[in-house]
Amino acid sequence: MYKLLLVDDEPQILEGVKRTLDWEKLGFARIETSETYEGAIAKAVEFGPDLAIFDVCIGKERGYNAIRKLKEIRLPATYIMMSGYEEFEYAVQAIHCGAKDYLLKPIERAKLQALVQRIIVEDLNGTLAGAEPDDRDTDPILGVRYDSLSKLTNRILQMVKAEYGHNLNLKTVAERFRMNGTYLGQLFFERNADEIFGVPDGLPDVPGARTNPDDGRENSDDRPVRRIRQPELLLYAF
Repeated sequence: MYKLLLVDDEPQILEGVKRTLDWEKLGFARIETSETYEGAIAKAVEFGPDLAIFDVCIGKERGYNAIRKLKEIRLPATYIMMSGYEEFEYAVQAIHCGAKDYLLKPIERAKLQALVQRIIVEDLNGTLAGAEPDDRDTDPILGVRYDSLSKLTNRILQMVKAEYGHNLNLKTVAERFRMNGTYLGQLFFERNADEIFGVPDGLPDVPGARTNPDDGRENSDDRPVRRIRQPELLLYAF
């Protein structure tokens, strides 16, 4: 069985990564986390992880420097670097420090699983007997497979799951992606209406919705009224 170390100065990100995969099914029996640079070094030395996932920025310190230090003391681990910044310099530093790969946050489940499975085979000399797809390939709220949704939608869902319980709203999410909130909300549903609702042209209209008697269109402001038939989807509608 394998050991995993997760390092990020944001607790919600650590919790999100822990929930992203069924680590136990992949063979990881022990998972440790750290929110500080010094704590990460100490824990890594203490329990010797097989795989360590470091955020680029750990407070004022840098994850790639921690990886370099652990390599200098010859800690036999495989490393993944993650970051919320699409900066080329960070990717270069990840390569130079010997990280296996560089992932952008919020981490896409499919990419993380594929990378971890590759590490199990190539670096840990393991097998994937228990790593076949399971229910985690399907979103429990939307009821659809993640690989059927757009890349943007998957990133939004990962962010919501990672920071669930915090003060997260549509405006906050939109700002993370440098987009307008109204546009992001429309885009989220338009791109995924077919997979979620089984209709190709947008969200389903409310049966018996009020219409404008002059032109037959719904509502007095001439905009179609579209509602979610499944109230639980409001969890993702912000």
